[in-house]
Amino acid sequence: MAVATDTARHMETRSSGERWERYAAAGGILFVVMVVVSILALPENPGSSAPAAELAAYYAGHHGADLVSDYWSFAGSIPFVMFLVALSGRLYRAGIRTLAFVALGAGLIGEAFELIATAIEFALASSVYKYGSPDLVKALYVIASKEFYVSNAFYAFFLAAASIALLRATVLARWVGGIGLAGAAAFILSAASIANPHGPLGIMLLVAEALSLLWILLTSVLMLRRPGRAKETGSVRSPAN
Repeated sequence: MAVATDTARHMETRSSGERWERYAAAGGILFVVMVVVSILALPENPGSSAPAAELAAYYAGHHGADLVSDYWSFAGSIPFVMFLVALSGRLYRAGIRTLAFVALGAGLIGEAFELIATAIEFALASSVYKYGSPDLVKALYVIASKEFYVSNAFYAFFLAAASIALLRATVLARWVGGIGLAGAAAFILSAASIANPHGPLGIMLLVAEALSLLWILLTSVLMLRRPGRAKETGSVRSPAN
């Protein structure tokens, strides 16, 4: 009787875990949708090298659209973290524990810097442009821009760690790892455009964002189509991790 009860509890726990993972994987798809909406809602903004008066005028004329974009960015952090935790958990159960922890940590830190930058943008669009001086607007704008680039650096580590893990394991399709590595490389190259975001290397940030969103979308779909918890252990190509 006790054995039957333990078995039933184990099955119930496993079923609950699989449901959570499916919800979290769907969160990756929701995150991509939210990011696309946020990008479409955001007007073209000047670079951090623009004069203070131009930046203040931008927020005065586009603060409503900027706030809408910020709201979508804030909301998108929830499904992203759900997706991140689910993916890291699957990689961990596949035996690639070091890369799973690196992916989880880098993704969480990158998202934290993203939220800080978005919070600064929100403050600029909601009140600072009205009550602060143009010089204050520019100073905060420059800080937010730097925060975004720091977050991109950690996103590059997240993409690289998760993609290398996917290339080594049979958890999901290995070709997805190639897309993720390309996105990580693009993020690293985009860091060279920090001094001139609208210069020749500025396009690399768009490439990196497009590849990372595509990677998250494809990974989420594969996680939904290939659910599995118990069968993943021992699927690593090599014993080292």
